[in-house]
Amino acid sequence: MMTNLNNLAWPAAQLGEAINALARKSGLAADAVELPNPSKHSLQLAPQFGQWIEAAAERLGLEAEEVGAQYGEVERMISTAGPALLRVPGEQSFLAVLGGKRGKVSVLAPDLKIRRIPIEAIRSMLCRKHEEPLRGEVDELLLQAGVSRSRLATARAAILSQRLSQVWINDCWMLRMTPGTGFVKQLRHARLPRLLGVLAGTYAFQFALGLLATSSR
Repeated sequence: MMTNLNNLAWPAAQLGEAINALARKSGLAADAVELPNPSKHSLQLAPQFGQWIEAAAERLGLEAEEVGAQYGEVERMISTAGPALLRVPGEQSFLAVLGGKRGKVSVLAPDLKIRRIPIEAIRSMLCRKHEEPLRGEVDELLLQAGVSRSRLATARAAILSQRLSQVWINDCWMLRMTPGTGFVKQLRHARLPRLLGVLAGTYAFQFALGLLATSSR
């Protein structure tokens, strides 16, 4: 699964293109300013990727906020952070996440196609370096305790959740409209006009049924 996710990740050398594409596809920016990609010097300063992402978002009139979550909340972070950039651990590459629901997230690949990926696959990618050192010890403990192999994964997950409860997972940047963005534009991005249209249509239908019921008496 890690290889598949790497194939969907944008290399850091295309980070400007990734932010542009993510802003457009998510509706944050209809006509995004063309962003340059990071320079070779910037790529050598990996810890400062956050500063580069924040500055790039600002050029688009957006803001990029770095967020993180404790181990047990990583799935929720992945599901709700989009549109966001998630750095692949140990790599100079990023997943462009549009949003998540029903156990999957939509990831915008460098070919500009959207793939639906299980949230668990991305959670596993982000948490692997913390889980792997404990996996052998935990599995041996569970097998000695008589836990069947069919229940091993569930029991392992429960113990890891307890052992790693205070571990913080970050390297996630959410793209958002700035507080000064027009109210109507923010509503449009939140898709409220469509929702209000559905509600208005439902109300009109119910009102019409009420009139028919009244006239038939």
